[in-house]
Amino acid sequence: MNDKSTAENNNTPVKTKMKYLFQSKSLSRTIIGWFLLLSVLPMTLVAWVSYHQANISLTKNAKDKLETAAKSQITFLNLRFPVVLPRGGL
Repeated sequence: MNDKSTAENNNTPVKTKMKYLFQSKSLSRTIIGWFLLLSVLPMTLVAWVSYHQANISLTKNAKDKLETAAKSQITFLNLRFPVVLPRGGL
C-alpha cells in the first residue's frame, strides 16, 4: 500500500502542471490561439474561392460537351433522314 501512495504522490504534481497549462490564460496560449485563428480564416477563404471556380469551370465544360453532342446528333439525323417536301411545297 505504501508503494501505491508514493506513485500517486509522484503523479500529482504532473497532473497539477497539466491542469494549470490548459486552464491558464498565458501569453503563449493567447498567441497560439491568434495564430490559429489568423491562419484558418485565409485558408477557408482560399478553399471557398477554389471550390467556386472549380464548380463554374466544370459546369461550363459539361455544358459545352452536351451542346457539342447535341449538334452532332442533329447533323447525323439531318443527313440520315433528310426532309422530304411534297412537290407542291408545304
